[in-house]
Amino acid sequence: MLDELNRADVDYRRVRRRAWFKDLMARLAGRPNRLLSFEAVKKSLRLGGPIYRGVRQVLISQIVGSVDRYRDFDSEFLPAQDRTAGRWKSIARAFYDDVNLPPVRLYKVGEAYFVVDGHHRISVAREQGMEYVDAEVQEAISRVPVSADLRSEDLKILHEYRRFLDRTHLDEIRPAQGLRFTIAGGYDQLIEHIATHRIYMELDEQREVSEAEAVAHWYDSVYRPVIESIRANHILADFRHRTEADLYLWIIEHLYYLREKALDVSVDEAAEDYADQFSERPIKKMMRGFKQAFGESAVTDESEPDPGDLPSAVDPGWRQFMERTQLDRLRPAQNIRCSNEVNYARLLEHIDRHRFFMGLDFKRDVSPAEAATHWYDEVYCPIVNAIGEHNVLDQFPGRTESDLYLSIIDYLDYARRTEDEGVSIDQAAVDYLGQFRQQPINNIIRGLGQLFRGSVEESVSQNSEAATQNLESEIRNLKSEI
Repeated sequence: MLDELNRADVDYRRVRRRAWFKDLMARLAGRPNRLLSFEAVKKSLRLGGPIYRGVRQVLISQIVGSVDRYRDFDSEFLPAQDRTAGRWKSIARAFYDDVNLPPVRLYKVGEAYFVVDGHHRISVAREQGMEYVDAEVQEAISRVPVSADLRSEDLKILHEYRRFLDRTHLDEIRPAQGLRFTIAGGYDQLIEHIATHRIYMELDEQREVSEAEAVAHWYDSVYRPVIESIRANHILADFRHRTEADLYLWIIEHLYYLREKALDVSVDEAAEDYADQFSERPIKKMMRGFKQAFGESAVTDESEPDPGDLPSAVDPGWRQFMERTQLDRLRPAQNIRCSNEVNYARLLEHIDRHRFFMGLDFKRDVSPAEAATHWYDEVYCPIVNAIGEHNVLDQFPGRTESDLYLSIIDYLDYARRTEDEGVSIDQAAVDYLGQFRQQPINNIIRGLGQLFRGSVEESVSQNSEAATQNLESEIRNLKSEI
């Protein structure tokens, strides 16, 4: 008995040291280090149930959170406080005495589990290297799939996914759908795509189209062809840690970009061109740099007309745009000019989407004229003003402010989805200038750096365990001196 007491005491001191050190490393790295809160997950995903599933064996690695004690244990179920030390040690002694303990109680959400009762039993079981634990399971039903490696940072995207399904019912209309994003805001983008698709369906078919019909038609005729192209051309291999839905958004934007340059390209061609230009593989980045430095950078296209010479009065794209928006009358000082008809069509799409979301916000019908002026004042002008303030137009001969508005708003949306939701219009304009007017040699340097970074990281990782142990020893010494 004394031996079991000593072993339990030693085990507890060890896990508390590990918990302290792990918490320190997490704080220094700025990453979360606690169990997930079941209530936070329930609120984000609007869980149903629970349904009793009986007693079963559950993989301990799939237990990621707690109902009410997520502050008492860290993300690896190491005790984060000492007030329940006696309970932990008694469970450890029971383990050494080979005492049968009752099953723990868990909530199941997708493939992840949350502890209702039995935190100390799970903590001790993990410390003893056990893979499974007997558990009495109740399942809370989630409309969106939840993986066993659920993290707190995933909740925002899963919340957006749940709202998307509540709005579109795509999981009911097309049960085989597998829309997954790694970036926040992706599902809101899809809702815009569907809304725009519905508008054009109604114009083409001269009838009212239901939302369910628009969702199904968009999925079958727009989304699926892009996904099939991604798979056929193995494009996902060029973008590690991304999903097909991520690539769908980027390839659709790239398709618009190519077609606005008056290029008659297919979805397959746009997908392949996007992969060639933006692949995240280091070797491809390096090759792009060489190509720009010693090939394409020496070639200039003199065939594009100067947009300043475009006779707007006889330009059919401009004339049609003004007939639709009346902005030449409503905003006489406007200077909207595009270098091609495709860009005028894209501006009209922006206004149509803006009108749709104004209607949702104001909860009333919004007239085309009101939508056009609101878009011009609140969306278009701030971006064009940023273009002027930062002299962006000087760096893009052959393009107009309206052309650059389209490119920068696409870039702004991309930056907010992938980097920082707080990116300002001014930042986007400056960053766009830096990204697309940079020296080709920089691409070579970045490509080489990323290509060889892997070997450096591998070398560092071989010594990481020893370095961690040394650091832990130094911290223990420092604490003893204090």
